[in-house]
Amino acid sequence: MRTGPTFRQVADLLIESVAPTRCVVCEQPGTLLCERCASQLVAIDPEAACPVCGAPFGRVSCTECMRPDGPLVHAFDSARARYVFDDTSSRLVKAFKDEGERRLASMIAQRMVEAAGEKSISADLAIPIPATRAALRRRGFDHMALVAEEFSRLTGVPQRGCLAKSGSRDQRTLSREDRLANMAGVFAVESREDATYLKVAKPRVLLLDDVFTTGATLDSAAAFLKRAGASHVDVVVLCRVW
Repeated sequence: MRTGPTFRQVADLLIESVAPTRCVVCEQPGTLLCERCASQLVAIDPEAACPVCGAPFGRVSCTECMRPDGPLVHAFDSARARYVFDDTSSRLVKAFKDEGERRLASMIAQRMVEAAGEKSISADLAIPIPATRAALRRRGFDHMALVAEEFSRLTGVPQRGCLAKSGSRDQRTLSREDRLANMAGVFAVESREDATYLKVAKPRVLLLDDVFTTGATLDSAAAFLKRAGASHVDVVVLCRVW
């Protein structure tokens, strides 16, 4: 028995006729990310990257972790990123979280699964860095919560919004020192149930975020999760500033 199109399909067709899908980088019509722009994304080779902070070309001597005054100690156990943060990848991130192109969540999650690699096999839980209340009001959605849902669907690793975040300013214009100060004490456990789970289960966590800049946010979140009970925290991000 043949049936007609669903309401969702009709709605999508109407939306597409009024506002056709365009590449979020170059605005060429047809797809969210065209082949040309996708080819311009600079992938990070995990074999050449720093095994601690995920910086590209840092396997032997990472300038982020090996400093003249001694190594930079991170609260997380390792970090992996899929792409270098540049003009192309930054446009992808901006379109997703600042311009509300939620359809990018699945694509971004897939790229982060690629970055995670075998880390997904041993993980017990994926936890996204949460948006602040101010960001939620401004954007209308929590961008990393959407990515975490897709990441979980693709890997089978359960995801849980255990973290709550408040009281911090936008990090993008701050120095590393200011970012660290800005992140002090901003994380909390979302619920008593989450607190009990972390304390009892002591999970191995994949901590998910879109961009690793100085690592201040991720360090703060990882430190909090370990105090709460997590036995191990690996960071997975879409982009790494370098």
